[in-house]
Amino acid sequence: MRRIISISMLAVTAASAQMIYGDWFCKAQNWSLVLTEDGNYSSQYQGGSSVGHYFLDENSITFQDAYTYNAFTYTLQFAGDVMQFTDQMGGQYVFTRVGSEAEALDPGTQLEGPSSYEAPELASKDGYVLREDHVKAGIDILELAIGELISEDEAGVLLDAWIGDFNQEPESVYEDLNELIGLRDKLYTITDPWEVAMLRASLVGAFHNEAEKTPREEWHEFLKVMYDHVEVVAFDETNQLAFTDKDLDAYLDYLAFLAVLNTGNSLTWSQEQRSSIAQEVAENFPKMSLDEKKLLCGMDVMTMYMDYAWNHANASARSQIAQSIAGNDLAPGIDYSTFSPSAGTNTAGEMDDDTYKLLHDLMLEDHAASMNVISSIGGGPDYYYEVVESEY
Repeated sequence: MRRIISISMLAVTAASAQMIYGDWFCKAQNWSLVLTEDGNYSSQYQGGSSVGHYFLDENSITFQDAYTYNAFTYTLQFAGDVMQFTDQMGGQYVFTRVGSEAEALDPGTQLEGPSSYEAPELASKDGYVLREDHVKAGIDILELAIGELISEDEAGVLLDAWIGDFNQEPESVYEDLNELIGLRDKLYTITDPWEVAMLRASLVGAFHNEAEKTPREEWHEFLKVMYDHVEVVAFDETNQLAFTDKDLDAYLDYLAFLAVLNTGNSLTWSQEQRSSIAQEVAENFPKMSLDEKKLLCGMDVMTMYMDYAWNHANASARSQIAQSIAGNDLAPGIDYSTFSPSAGTNTAGEMDDDTYKLLHDLMLEDHAASMNVISSIGGGPDYYYEVVESEY
């Protein structure tokens, strides 16, 4: 299920999201609907049925069929034991919670104003209006860049900063945050992990480029929060690609994964090795090809997808993943059903430089195989926020 940030300023709260779970029935269309807490749905209607995932986003709900991958989005109006969907043609479907007193409502009952929702207003000036969704989009994009959630205190700092900026320059702040809404909405629809990884890499690169050209004392609160969570290890200014400590951690995790698949030996990284590899990457980064730089800068997102795919695969699927990535020369006797790409819990042995270089080359060669594995595994994530929800 798409993550819903539980900050008081946001339009859809965690409390209201929880209330939507359960069994629903639309009497007028004889349509039964079950919404589960883990973001799955099952639907029975005249002439057919559907199962899959659903996603909440402010005033809308999207259903994606698990077999056809067809997606349908409705404007959502919700009032406790009654909810109403409005489709793109204006058709309205009123559901009542099974077992509630609302079941006695007339089938022709409708909720008022299902398509007139606007996120609450935070500030207005010179004809421009700053709304809560502007702030939510800014936070969503920041969390994509840093690879983790920010605190409510940090969200409050950003809210105050954006309102202050808006009161000084309403047009430019409105346009900047509107652009972030567009990026966030695009993120909600991307099904290709590599495209998500490159979106994140381009954002971090753009933000870091701005920080490099701005005196630290003039940094916006957005940059201050960003650098409280992430460190840039290497930067390609020409292509605006930033390799971060989160990418480095993911890179080491993936090398550990390949080590087990190819040698059968689990490993840990000492702090000295980690620092040495970080320095080596930083020194060699300018000499790398553009494709290699992109691969490294996409490691945080790609490894997160790989973790998701592995954790949701059964033993047979994990064996197929291993074969796809490492080929047929796998070490015998490895229980692939329990191993995880996040190798932080493995404690047997440490990697020497020669093994590291061998696995680094293997990673570059097996990049395409990794992409195919993530996209082809049954039960893999359809959207970035499915992965995020499982992470947090």
